[in-house]
Amino acid sequence: MKGICKQLGILGTLFTFGAVLMMSSDGHLGASAGTRILAKPSNSASSSPRTIRWLVAHGANADIDQPLKQMQNSLSQRSKGELRLEVVIKDRKTISNAVTALEMVETGQYEMAQIYTTTISSRLDPKFMVFDVPFLFRDHDHASAVIDGPIGAELLSGLDRFGVKGLGFTYSGGYRILTSKGKSIKSLSDFVDTSVVAMGGVTNKVISETFEKLGAKPVSGSFAERQKLAEESTKGDVVETTYTRFWNSGEHRRLRTISETYHSMHLTTIVMNKKFFDGLSDNQKKIIAETSKELAVYERQQSIRLADEARDRAKSLGLKVHSVSSEVRNEMMERLRDVGRVGPYPFPRELVKRIDGTPSKAFLADR
Repeated sequence: MKGICKQLGILGTLFTFGAVLMMSSDGHLGASAGTRILAKPSNSASSSPRTIRWLVAHGANADIDQPLKQMQNSLSQRSKGELRLEVVIKDRKTISNAVTALEMVETGQYEMAQIYTTTISSRLDPKFMVFDVPFLFRDHDHASAVIDGPIGAELLSGLDRFGVKGLGFTYSGGYRILTSKGKSIKSLSDFVDTSVVAMGGVTNKVISETFEKLGAKPVSGSFAERQKLAEESTKGDVVETTYTRFWNSGEHRRLRTISETYHSMHLTTIVMNKKFFDGLSDNQKKIIAETSKELAVYERQQSIRLADEARDRAKSLGLKVHSVSSEVRNEMMERLRDVGRVGPYPFPRELVKRIDGTPSKAFLADR
């Protein structure tokens, strides 16, 4: 379990929520509430660069900060000033949900964003629901081989018909955990009749079946509802989250018990407005594709690197962190072995088989 613990990430609060920010060429973020601060490209050979507005729709992210800075510099340098990345950060009070963020990219209000794969599967391509299959990835090396390989490329290219260009996968927290005001998951019996606020919502067939098979009662919850539950829930209520979201949302102040089940992965997809992408030159398209892939890898590595800090901080603040035993984990895997694999699902069964058969590649060693 120790190896898995290193695969978590943590979101920080480096920025002022609700402000519109822009990365400058000196590597810092400037902010003025409601005012966009434009970048100064480090290699400005073009007097009228194409500005790419990247929407960060869920507040500031410690694990995406440095990758975005790197991408900004890479875009400017490789395009000789023709491309400029502008980062706009909005909090959840401004952007009500992930669907709204996706619509903003689809309509061209912003050129780029990270969108939850659960949102992609519910609104655009249901095949993305495959990423919610429990215990789909053996480890981060396996996940990297899948999402950076042919399978990931096929799923991303399939988004073209929906008016967005898929460019890569990031973690948005990575492995999911369960949190509560006092209930730890020590055996499968602890799931029975327990209400679980599920990430991605109960309309997601895979997510809902995951908890139903365990004997729990999955319920949906918006961000506001999750906050209310964190304040008002009983010890028996459980909230599904990731270490990153748990910390960034402030839920750790109220939900003081963590059960490290790591039962599935919470991912995001880097998308760009396709009309904007199609209007770029071939060289600019190549640069966008390359720098997006680099950002995706960097972000995932950042999430993994920051994971230890998240877990250590939780322990230092007196939160109860329970690592689910290998015996219970194996029992969970056995109980859930048919979810996403047997029966009708909005993705082909062959896709899961291909993921199962994908060999791992060294990802963590590259950090």
